[in-house]
Amino acid sequence: MPPETSPQYQHYEDVSPITASAYVQDKIEFEDFVVNVGLRFDYFDARTPVPADPEDPNIYFPFKKIHIYRDLNGDGVITVDEEREDNRYTLEEREAFWWKEPKPKFQLSPRLGISYPITETGVLHFSYGHFLQIPTLNLLFAGYGYKIQNQSGQYGPYGNPDLDAQRTVMYEIGFRQGLGPFLFDVTAYYRDVRDWVSTSTPIETEIPGVVYVIYTNRDYASTRGVTATFSRRFEDGWGFDVSYTYQVAEGSNSNPDEEFFARLNNQQPALTLLPLDWDQRHKVATAFYLGGKNWGASMVSVWGSGFPYTPSFPEAAIAGPDVPPTFPRNARRMPSTWQVDLYAYRDFEIAGVRPRLFVQVYNLLDRRNPVAVFSDTGRPDVTLPQQQAASFDPATSYGLNITANPDGFT
Repeated sequence: MPPETSPQYQHYEDVSPITASAYVQDKIEFEDFVVNVGLRFDYFDARTPVPADPEDPNIYFPFKKIHIYRDLNGDGVITVDEEREDNRYTLEEREAFWWKEPKPKFQLSPRLGISYPITETGVLHFSYGHFLQIPTLNLLFAGYGYKIQNQSGQYGPYGNPDLDAQRTVMYEIGFRQGLGPFLFDVTAYYRDVRDWVSTSTPIETEIPGVVYVIYTNRDYASTRGVTATFSRRFEDGWGFDVSYTYQVAEGSNSNPDEEFFARLNNQQPALTLLPLDWDQRHKVATAFYLGGKNWGASMVSVWGSGFPYTPSFPEAAIAGPDVPPTFPRNARRMPSTWQVDLYAYRDFEIAGVRPRLFVQVYNLLDRRNPVAVFSDTGRPDVTLPQQQAASFDPATSYGLNITANPDGFT
């Protein structure tokens, strides 16, 4: 858990959501194939009300006169003689009509897996399943209370206790073949994600120019790919695993807040599927193991192609200096990454006790892997204005000027 001083620390009071789930599974063996069937039940209730009137969400500072003063004659209109200080609702009185309870959310998720042997050590396998992911607490309760001011502007995004759960349908099909201690497996998969959380269109309030947004279920995402694995089980003192994954992850938005900030910057909302921030197209992982009776060592290597980023130019070269060109979101790729880790140990036996001495090294080759880049250069260590400034600095001719961004590496 992050410390209370960290921006990542979030605390929500007076909320008590509940979740419940149950699962049943059965394995059915036929003469030629095996079937695994299951059914999962998920239940979620935020148990936190939402404003009954979206045009007037702030119970502490109402905008509508009908929510400030009592309607003494019941005609639905607050007249001048009703706008009196002694006729104001108290906060406790507004509580009685201000909120409405969201509906509990539940889902029955079927699961199916089929294995069909084609040789003594080879099998075709298929799986299908529905999955439900309950929204995180910040999406449900961020800024709860909707304390919107009466000054013109766009406020939010606020949490929405009435959010639906994210629903995923996943398909997998693959082939596995064993040969002695060796095993080869190739699996293709597809994940279809509905009710992906984004931000709503601006909700207008009673006061013109005062709008706000909440989190809502309106986006879509999909992931498809294939993974190939070749391995040797640990035997005779050695073993290894090698895997390659090709994957495409696309969606409307990578972050629920992207739509909100796009509107603040007068940008168009995403209308097509774009690469998500974690869309890594290629990944190769290898692991090699050595060991004996009381010692062992392993080396793990992971190489990955670059994650996407959105490029930009400080000024336009063709349309003029005041019209910056725009690129589709996540249209370019960062540099690839590569890391090698080492672990080795030696066991001892001393007076009936078996202590273990081990060494563990992360990033053995001390490679600097970029985790972020400047959008104008695509590099983690230099930005275009710095390059331009350096080109006029005589010191750079002698290698005396070094520009770096330590936060861009791991």
